[in-house]
Amino acid sequence: MRVPAALLALAFAACLAEDAEPVATCPLDQPVRLAGPPSGWTRESGDRLYFQRVGEQLLYAKGPYDDHKLEYSLLDRCGGEPEHHAPDLPGVGLRGVIRTADHFVLYADDQAGRQFVLDRLDVPGLDEPHPVLGLPAGKLTTSRGQGAIYYLTEHQPRSTLVNAAGIGAPAYSMYAHHGDPAAAAVLLGEQVVRFAADDDRLLILHDDGTLRDVDVRTGESELVLTGVRHFVTVPASRRLIWQQLGDDLVEPVFLRDRDTGDDLQIAVNDFTAASWNRLGDPATASIGHWLTTPDGTHAALYGPELRVAAVVRTDTGAAVVPPAGARLRGLVRDDFNLALVDDDELVLARWDPRTDLLREWYRAAPGGSQPNVFAVRDDSIDYLLFDGQSSDATLWRVDLATGETTVRVPRVGFSTVRLADGRYFTGIPSSIYTFDLVVFDPDTELYTTIAADVGYFELDLDFGVFYLDERGPQPGLWAAPIPPR
Repeated sequence: MRVPAALLALAFAACLAEDAEPVATCPLDQPVRLAGPPSGWTRESGDRLYFQRVGEQLLYAKGPYDDHKLEYSLLDRCGGEPEHHAPDLPGVGLRGVIRTADHFVLYADDQAGRQFVLDRLDVPGLDEPHPVLGLPAGKLTTSRGQGAIYYLTEHQPRSTLVNAAGIGAPAYSMYAHHGDPAAAAVLLGEQVVRFAADDDRLLILHDDGTLRDVDVRTGESELVLTGVRHFVTVPASRRLIWQQLGDDLVEPVFLRDRDTGDDLQIAVNDFTAASWNRLGDPATASIGHWLTTPDGTHAALYGPELRVAAVVRTDTGAAVVPPAGARLRGLVRDDFNLALVDDDELVLARWDPRTDLLREWYRAAPGGSQPNVFAVRDDSIDYLLFDGQSSDATLWRVDLATGETTVRVPRVGFSTVRLADGRYFTGIPSSIYTFDLVVFDPDTELYTTIAADVGYFELDLDFGVFYLDERGPQPGLWAAPIPPR
């Protein structure tokens, strides 16, 4: 991707003094086009523009794949001349960036599934691309962890069962790579059905019920348990909850202290045959899973019809009695979110298992749109209520003491954020692929438009908003400040 000098001058004209070297565009005081379209891009081509924030830089390209040469640019968010890279890899697309202890590494793959270490982004110039060593042939999916990219082979067999051993859930091999092109990917496990981060290590459950504690840098592992059907880690502790692999009907559940190796039975799952999406219903896929509070003090088990099957203290394993007939609907900050039925109305309530305090925060006829929690305070909850199948929503606030509800923002869209000054930033859909970026002031009840009909965007609270314009008269990558109040 080569951007002519005239375009660079246009992009940074607002921040250049006459006959001076380029200076920082920070802070922004008006919208600035950081770069025009990549070479070969047209509105009619069907290619989408792409960018990703990488520390203080922006990675900018078109994607996902190019039949010719991959080209991308690195731009400092505060200005300066873009650095253009064109690796000699036909048919390759960008895969993602990982952050190691002190730098960023860019990965790529081709349509045949081959994986590459493409570029160390904090070092000027293009590195020589290297295939990721040690990976099997075939299609791989990826996820990113702490300082690593994880490669997962195709999940076999294909089914909707999840997160449990010995039930026919999809299993896969798992590898990790840490950015060094000379080092091979590390095999973390085979026949994996579930994994969970544990500081800088992973707990990996294999389909035969073996649970191992794995070093993601070396692949070395320690046996934790055998005969495990399912497990969940307990935050802020060295404890885990695990269900024993038994007759697949009625199986005990234990709380384990990993430092002592002691196990304490805390529950019985007598609905194992309906757990881990074995009913094939996305609405009840949580059955059999444990939900822990963020502070790690309590855990609750999703039972049939999402009823609360058990609640325990994770320090002692002692049972806690939940409100009668309650269904588990996730968390409200540090507390459990419960669904209750009251006179044929749906009631959502915030339940603190430490004090047994139950506070209603939503009430409506059942069957309508379900609210999504947006912000939680001690005395109020803000929630989004979507307009049917639309992506538009209204942001409400309920006073937990009085039950009074008020509209905070009449219309919000994607990536809604409350700004430090009390206003709200949001991207309201203007078409299937575009958004109007706006700021709403609840004091004046006025919207201020930052940019209209933009593509992908990201908000940087310390800088402004970055966005892609694929339809306007000057397409490309833009940055704009948040309008002052």
